[in-house]
Amino acid sequence: MSHRIGGWSILATVLLTSVASAQEAQTLFGTVLDAETQEPLADTVVTATSASPHAEQVTTTDAQGAYHLGPLPPGTYTLRFDHELYRSRAWIVVVPLKGRALRITTQLVYDDTPRPFFGWEPPYLNNAESGPSHHLMVEFVSDFPEQHLLGPLAAMRTANGLIGLVPELTSTRQGVALLGTSPFESEYVLDGLSTRDGVFGLDALSLNTALLEGAYALTQGTQAERGRATGSIIESRTLTGDNVFRGKAFASWASGLVGSRQPSQPSDTPRSMQQAALAHQGDFGVTSSGPIIPDRLWFSVGVVPALSRREQTFDSGSTSRTTFADRRELQALGKLTYRINNNHQLDLALVTAPSNSTWADANGEARGVERDTLMVDLDYNAQSRRRNFRLDVRMRWMGQRLTRLPRDGGPSVAEGENTCDIPLVGTLDGCVQGDHSTNRYQAIVTTFYSTRLLGRHLLKASADVDVLFHDASRMGQDAEWRFQTRRVLAGGYLQDNWFPVSWLVFDLGLRYDTQRLSSTSSAPSASSQHLSPRLGVTWDAIRERSLRVVAHYGAHRGHVPLGLLLPEVSEGVVQDVTVDPGLAPPSTTEALVGVIINPVFGAYLRVTYANRRLDTGLGFVDDAERGGRRLVNPGRGLASGVSAGKRTQDVVVVEVDQVFSTQWTAKFNYTWSRLRGDFTQPVLSTVDASIVAVDRPHVFKLGGTRHLRLTPSVWGALSLSYLVASGTRLEQTHARTPRLHTLDARAAVHCRIDSSAIATLELDAFNLLDSQTVTRRGEGLERGTPLEYQAPRQLRLNARYTF
Repeated sequence: MSHRIGGWSILATVLLTSVASAQEAQTLFGTVLDAETQEPLADTVVTATSASPHAEQVTTTDAQGAYHLGPLPPGTYTLRFDHELYRSRAWIVVVPLKGRALRITTQLVYDDTPRPFFGWEPPYLNNAESGPSHHLMVEFVSDFPEQHLLGPLAAMRTANGLIGLVPELTSTRQGVALLGTSPFESEYVLDGLSTRDGVFGLDALSLNTALLEGAYALTQGTQAERGRATGSIIESRTLTGDNVFRGKAFASWASGLVGSRQPSQPSDTPRSMQQAALAHQGDFGVTSSGPIIPDRLWFSVGVVPALSRREQTFDSGSTSRTTFADRRELQALGKLTYRINNNHQLDLALVTAPSNSTWADANGEARGVERDTLMVDLDYNAQSRRRNFRLDVRMRWMGQRLTRLPRDGGPSVAEGENTCDIPLVGTLDGCVQGDHSTNRYQAIVTTFYSTRLLGRHLLKASADVDVLFHDASRMGQDAEWRFQTRRVLAGGYLQDNWFPVSWLVFDLGLRYDTQRLSSTSSAPSASSQHLSPRLGVTWDAIRERSLRVVAHYGAHRGHVPLGLLLPEVSEGVVQDVTVDPGLAPPSTTEALVGVIINPVFGAYLRVTYANRRLDTGLGFVDDAERGGRRLVNPGRGLASGVSAGKRTQDVVVVEVDQVFSTQWTAKFNYTWSRLRGDFTQPVLSTVDASIVAVDRPHVFKLGGTRHLRLTPSVWGALSLSYLVASGTRLEQTHARTPRLHTLDARAAVHCRIDSSAIATLELDAFNLLDSQTVTRRGEGLERGTPLEYQAPRQLRLNARYTF
């Protein structure tokens, strides 16, 4: 196969970042991928040459497809990628001033089928997707002041807090949500397997960004391989070592001394707790990766502790009491990557994440919960010598145990008390009414095959199984009851990305999912089976100018959280939850059309329209036969006489990313949505998960960064991001809370210590103008009463040393 420069025919993603990364200044780095399998390409020769200044450097990619060149003098370079089995690719790149790094992630095509180029940086559209995905981080830290902390006691800076400028995504007190869906419908994926809590529906293991290699958010047009989610999908990858020793030490800290106080709730409301102020909050840690045996065995490790304290005030009108709520967390990662040979690789990873939250009630009695998480991953992948066939096998065990504190029989989570009702605790540890533990076993086998038949086909087939065991207890007045439930999910998909010609792609997919629920109570088990099609088309209308038209239709299915099967204990009486034997998981359908443009001047433009409709929901009805409640699908099965409820949403997204020069970048997006119906999926009876909390018709997000060179070894950046969003709708009314305005800022200074070490100091200011908008009002007895406010201004100092 001849090697020649590829031009615009090869899909690539170019990410221009500041040196908030762990790379050296004046460097070129990135990853080389197979354009069809999206897998790393090892042994690719990467050459950077320049006539002025005269310079040349050569390297090869490692087992993860990663390369690193530098340091290089500023100038114009030809960056060439050569592989014996792939078509060559060349870039003309400009290495900027000292203190900047340029990341170029390139995809090489096995044969002569041309692929268009889209996107200088995220969001991007790869050759096999019918919808855009958004990088949540680039080399751990974004230019923009993101990494908001979700929840008043959250201290870990996780990928879920990096949604900053991603369209359609919003933050609620329960977590990240897609506009028009509850946060309990989102899916969380870590290294290809789900970490979504099978009991409560939230993220069961949200790792600190320092332990991650990358993260992505998918909101539209997902393929058949993206299963069991009716909301957004957030995917993360853990750190992986390579042939270069790298490391990072970091710390972040926010103090109540320079922060802002939260408005208090009226003291005559049933909820007498008042949020007062932050005392302190922060995380710190160290990560390292590198070779144990070069070209054969690599490691990556990291340890991140985090702590948080907030002041809370109880005011009953006649008395007032001030106490504190505390949270302590620790996350640790250890990972080994063994390259058996050029075509076989094995990964073994271990993650542990213990935490505890403590607080005091209105009487000053200690309350608390402790959570222990342990996860073991084993991944194996193999590919043919011609790279047209690949096999991936992923297996995981994850165990979690949540225990009420203290353990000596003293006061703990009281009967009927639910931690989701405690504003300072929120849902960090799930919604706890007693001790519980889970054991989850997952396995997935995926094959990739590339062939030619009336064009090029990228075929994928997969089978997976997910078994969850849940053991829970509930406290009564005189006794403790224990309950066991089990959920088995199994399924698979067939998917074909067909390229009949170079400028047209069809995405054809079909998912099969089966679910079985059972418990130790007298309630019968439930099982269901479903097929979900995904159909998409991508047309490169003007290849040279990168004009892409997309359309997609897909059926999406979620899963049933086992927390819905937990009986209620009231005054010593257990009320079982029975299940419709044909209970189906919640499901939605989505139709998408859009245009994506990437002109030659570095601007990315996306305009899409999507319609989402709820097809199957979950609900409770009274069980006249057995007593208690029955979990059903309203409008179907045993609840065919019950109103099914409706939820339909229309969404229009306009998104622009622009690089004006090596000194300026900007991002803008506007989301218009119309939500009809307010059907709410039940989570737990005590959780406020009303869909109106994510009904914001207009959301405008804007961000910009100015890079500054101070001295040859010191550089900086100033960033602003602005959010304005419509207020949320109040229950059973057309009124809304006030508009939400947030202005965030970041100032960063970087100093190059030597050729491989960089020190960074950053100051983040969240809600710079200290807007205190009411974000939630009460219903029922509390109707109209402000229950939650916009998070107050917070200043956070971040320090980082990379080597």
